[in-house]
Amino acid sequence: MAKRVRKVTQSLIRWEDTLSMFLAEKKAQGRSDTTIHDYDYHIHKYYRLFPDGNLQANLYAYMTEKIAPATYNIRLAYLKGFYKWCVEQGYMDENPLKNLSKRRAEPRIVELDTETLTELVKLPDVRTYAGLRDKALIFLTIDTGIRPKEACQLTKHDFNSRTLEIFIRAEIAKTRNQRILPVSQATASLISQLIAVRPREWIDVTPIFASADGTMLNRHTWGDRLEK
Repeated sequence: MAKRVRKVTQSLIRWEDTLSMFLAEKKAQGRSDTTIHDYDYHIHKYYRLFPDGNLQANLYAYMTEKIAPATYNIRLAYLKGFYKWCVEQGYMDENPLKNLSKRRAEPRIVELDTETLTELVKLPDVRTYAGLRDKALIFLTIDTGIRPKEACQLTKHDFNSRTLEIFIRAEIAKTRNQRILPVSQATASLISQLIAVRPREWIDVTPIFASADGTMLNRHTWGDRLEK
């Protein structure tokens, strides 16, 4: 049975219907497709894990999982924002996450010792498409510190193997400012290999780091894999 959200008047409404109305309002407000997608992703992810039971207890269990502070803060922002809207609309008495605050996250750029770095790049099995893709993406991340969302949207037109550069288009950049990132020869070689083994039926705008079926790699899934 799908979890329901209690309204002050005691009427009941399915969370899926509430979410649909919430996202429709965000879209009408002109929020970006990425923002709408992220709200949808994070709220669905929570309810897939906790379809029934006490809402506040489940949310606390979800938020106390062993995750990085940055991941915790992202979850909190989207879920808290959704429930804040539910309270404003009268679907809930109070925000179940009102007593939770952001955690202090470590700086985005971290230093890795040589041993850790060596083990990290050895992990992917480059005999498989997924392994080659993951290794190329790890190398690119180490080289440039590129954001996962930006990396997952790169196409082969954004890669210049001759000049060893990655072009970040304004429409995919978080800051909405285009920029060019230099990459090492090793990273360029891996990206070139990845593009070379793509199925012929994949079109030019298929992301460089696509999933096995040619769709965009989920940046949240990639982030979770790196954390592990």
